[in-house]
This record gives sequence, structure tokens and C-alpha cells, in this order.
Amino acid sequence: MSIELLTNEHMVSLTNALKNTNKHIKIISPFIGLNTSKLISEFMKNNIQCECTVITRFYTQDFIDRVSNLEGLKLLKQSNAKLYALKNLHSKLYLIDDNYGIIGSANFTMGGFKSNHELSLAIKDETCLLNNLNEYFDELKDDIRHAGDWEITSEIIEKEIELTDRMFKNSNDKSVKFTNSKIWGADIKKINNDKTIKEIDIVEEFLKEDLAKSGEIAWIKFEGKSDNRTSNKFKYLPHKIISKNMYITCFPKNPRGIENGVTIFLSKLSYDENGKSVPMIVGRAKSYGFNSSNIADDFDKKQAKWLEDYPYYVELYDIEIIDTEIVNGISLNTLIMQLGNDVFPNTVGKCLENEDIRKRTRRRSHLRLTPMSKKYLDDKLECLLNKYGKRKV
Repeated sequence: MSIELLTNEHMVSLTNALKNTNKHIKIISPFIGLNTSKLISEFMKNNIQCECTVITRFYTQDFIDRVSNLEGLKLLKQSNAKLYALKNLHSKLYLIDDNYGIIGSANFTMGGFKSNHELSLAIKDETCLLNNLNEYFDELKDDIRHAGDWEITSEIIEKEIELTDRMFKNSNDKSVKFTNSKIWGADIKKINNDKTIKEIDIVEEFLKEDLAKSGEIAWIKFEGKSDNRTSNKFKYLPHKIISKNMYITCFPKNPRGIENGVTIFLSKLSYDENGKSVPMIVGRAKSYGFNSSNIADDFDKKQAKWLEDYPYYVELYDIEIIDTEIVNGISLNTLIMQLGNDVFPNTVGKCLENEDIRKRTRRRSHLRLTPMSKKYLDDKLECLLNKYGKRKV
């Protein structure tokens, strides 16, 4: 576990980290260089099991000024990297698997990684911080994807190459500086209490989140699908794998951060007493955490078809489920109305409307809770368990 200051060692640090990479590479950088792209492209060709996702700007003026390189983007695309365009991007973040990251001032160019005066932090095996960085990246990617079709395709790159080449060829006066205001990408606005656009500094975010996460770790788990919600007249029980004699809760991908001993508040995508679609919290449990054997096999999937979509799981113990219909549980809307921005670590210190907080829960299998949320839910569940009793599991 270490956090190291980087000044002119960015390329060495990244290259060393790539030697042990086998799962994913995640990059956020406004500018993309050719030689740095070659490094990733060559790595991807020799490690086809690895996934690479890049979030960048796609401004014609950047390509004209040669601060970002279309041929570099083309190389990344040819190596099966996923590329997404985001307007007003300033953050720089580099994540290798779940155990390494760089955050700081350096763009993904040779200038940023070798010759410029840059200052960054290299983070190794700092589980909590790296989990937060990965969550930040995944949330930003989801926001871009749901803002529209902003994936940078090979066709888009080729058209931009043709456009910039044509602009240069049509110029006879080499002293003329071209300008082009065309910008393309998702427009994701962050709002402050004055309703003005605000770019959130990522380091500041982590400092706030670190304060919000002091205390016992707890998560909220969202079970079910939004297009096939469970009736609120049912009584909830967690799924049991008969062959292993264990109760579980399941995930579409490896549930990073859910470790041994943490509390999980179990919620079902259902309806409240007014018929409004909302996750309903119906119980809590402890988790043994995720390990590499916690993946549903073919036998398990035959017993429960939906395990094909949610094959990863954690085993639950100390399970407490209220012995009543789902409608009598705790609505997530109630939690948000009571605590507002203090519900989740990544909303603490922001001035978000309740609806904006609710949007952060959509398409998520689980989210970290603040100690304030945990205390609120613990107190509410104690009252409900005393009122309705505890289901036998």
C-alpha cells in the first residue's frame, strides 16, 4: 500500500503497472497522444483478455492544434478500446485493474507523461481510494452513455481525419492559424446551489468522501430489474443456492469493495404505498465478501435462469428480514428526503436536488452508504423488526 508523488516519472510508473495488468485499463484525459496510444495499443494486442476504456474530449480545434492526436485515437480503437467523448473535460485519471492508479495534472500524451512539468499521485494497493476512483470512472461512463450516443467510433475518427486534412491542404499560407469551434461529446452539467455549472475537482471529492466514510462500512444492494419490478405484496427472502446451502445477493459484475464483515441493506425494486416505482429496503445482513469462487456455475444457472445476468455473488449471514410485505419496508425516497446530500459518500458536500441524487442510483447494483445513512436505516429497521417480526431464513 502506497501513495507516491510523481513529477517526471509518469511513463515509468505506468509502464511498470502494465506488466501485471490482466483485467482493465481506464483512462480519463482531455488530450490523447500518438506515442502513448501506441503503448496501450501494443499492450492490448498482446493481452486480448484485457479491456480498455477511454474518456476524452473530441474537439476539432484540439486536433488542428495537435494537442490531441486522431491517429492515436485510431490506434486505440483498432485495439478494441472503447472511446467516449465528453465536453468540458478537465480531469486526468489512469486506472490499472483494481490496484493501481494515477491522478493529477498529466494528459495522456508524451508531453504530459515525459517532458512537461506535471504533478500527480501514483496510488498502489490503496483499496478504499482505488475503489472510489473506479466508481467515479464507472459513474462518469454511465452518465455519458445515458446522455446519448457519444461513443467515438472508427467512422467518426475517419471523418474527423478527412476534415482536418482538408483544412490543412486547402491552406496556402502556412502562417495562418486555423480555428474551428466544432466540439462533439456528451454535455454533462454539474450544478451548484446557484444552479450554475460547476466542475468538481476530483481530489476534493475524495477528501469529502473520506470524511463521509469514517465509521462502519455499509452498502445498499438493489435487487431486481426496473422493467420487471417485484409486486409490493410479496414478502422478501434472499436467494438461496441449494447446492451450497447459502443465502446470497447477486451482481452483474465483480462487486468491488464489498468485503468480509460489511453490512448490506437489502432492497427490492418494487413500489411504495402510493404505487411509485422505488427501491424498498426490507432487511439487512452481513457479507463474507467476494472471492474468486463466488461465481454461479451451470448447475446454479439451471436452477435460477436470472443468474446468467447476475453470476457474481456474495454470501450473506446474520440475515434480518422484516416479516411483512415489501410495501411496508423503507422507501429509498424516504431516506433521500431525510438525509439529502448526506445519503451517499459521493454526494456529501454537494448541493444536489433529491431527483439528482435518485438518478445516481439508477442502473447501479449497489452503492456505498454514509455512516449517517447506516444509522438511519438501522434505527428504522429496528422499529420495523419490532413491529412485524423477523422472517425465518
